Amino acid sequence: MPPETFAAFKAAFAKGRFFNEHIRNHFRYRLVGTQ
Repeated sequence: MPPETFAAFKAAFAKGRFFNEHIRNHFRYRLVGTQ
């Protein structure tokens, strides 16, 4: 995601709402293993 979006997410009061409105389904992702 763009650095501006990440900064706005960090600054958001309601992170869940921000995530749902601005991040979820807007960016491609892949699972990173934990091993």
